Amino acid sequence: EKKIKVLYASQTGTAQEVAEFICREGFRRSVDPALYSLDDYDPIELPNEKGVVVFVISTTGQGEPPDNMKGFWKFLLRRNLQTNSLSSLRFALFGLGDSSYEKFNFMGKKLFRRLEQLGAKSVIPRGDSDEQDNFGIYSVFEPWIKTLWNELCGPNHSVSPPTLPLPKFQLELNSTPTSTSISTSISTSSKTQHQQQKGPFNHNNPFYSKLISNKRLTASDWSQDVREFTFQLTSDPSLSYSPGDVLNLLPQNNFVSTQNFFSQFSRQNSSTQNFLLFKIFPQNFFKNFHIPSFLTHSLPCSLFTFVQHHLDLNRPPTQHVFEIMSYFTTSDIEREKLNDLASFRGYNEYVDYCFRPKRTITEVLSDFPHVTIPVEYLLDILPFIRPRSFSISSSLRFTQITESTPIAKITVGVIGYQTIIK
Repeated sequence: EKKIKVLYASQTGTAQEVAEFICREGFRRSVDPALYSLDDYDPIELPNEKGVVVFVISTTGQGEPPDNMKGFWKFLLRRNLQTNSLSSLRFALFGLGDSSYEKFNFMGKKLFRRLEQLGAKSVIPRGDSDEQDNFGIYSVFEPWIKTLWNELCGPNHSVSPPTLPLPKFQLELNSTPTSTSISTSISTSSKTQHQQQKGPFNHNNPFYSKLISNKRLTASDWSQDVREFTFQLTSDPSLSYSPGDVLNLLPQNNFVSTQNFFSQFSRQNSSTQNFLLFKIFPQNFFKNFHIPSFLTHSLPCSLFTFVQHHLDLNRPPTQHVFEIMSYFTTSDIEREKLNDLASFRGYNEYVDYCFRPKRTITEVLSDFPHVTIPVEYLLDILPFIRPRSFSISSSLRFTQITESTPIAKITVGVIGYQTIIK
């Protein structure tokens, strides 16, 4: 059985989705895939890899590596690495970029060049996708992935028919509905536990801050609502900053949005939202996925609380979500439509229907009333909430003089919009 490792660097989640797609397609070709985020993979293992390593790399900012790639990239830039350090490594690389930026696909190109400098051998030409193409990344990805499978499995390899993929996570649930008071108390005690945690604070161990002020800076009759938010910090060294540094905030869904989601998701069992979630286990090719400790510490809690605090209800569903939905509809018409939206050839239709108007999963489910998705697939259709980054607009040195406790301020413009339903 052939084995591949798929390593991804992703800031917004797109590279991760591509990496997961490669793993699912590998199963259909009797290839055993293993998926890793680059910050969960030890680069010391690269010379020991027996199979092909597939890199899926995005670029963020002005040609910078995504956050989950920075440690890996720093290691590869070490001066003591010999030019034959990776002479045994066979790899393929697919880059995700946007040609409207000057440093287009910068990190994919730099990683490819560095791997070759260290002696690694690319089994196929590098793929440089462009979001600006008519078919988005698929203009390059479709021929690139065909070349990869032909290289790994042979030009006449067999492909099993599409089947419903197994859930990425196993959920340990108590299907006996909990009362609202129990769900609330669990959420409250969990949050109290978080507030008592100690540094260093990072994406795996976030600091629960108090919002001190929410101040409007523009005049009340001005069309643009610009606000200054002030957050209370502590003296922990991991929370020190300089002006212009970035503050990453983890938002949560509002109560009404969560209610609306469950009204569509739980059509046949309205009590699903009150199921008690005890544990989450990554499985199959996703088994190496690292679940942040703050998220596991919030368990047990009701599904409603878990969705409200940890899953993104506002991000437009990916094409893979439409594929999953196609297996759980009782309508042939809906199934045909869902399969079109999930396919390469239906990419433009998907963009027009879902991505461009920013349709939410709740709105999509309401458009397909014959779809009932089992609760086991909850984490396949809803991604974890990712931090939102904001530039800090205060000086820690100045506020330490004027305030009794350290604070951080951000200045943001408030944007409101409604999904354009056609």
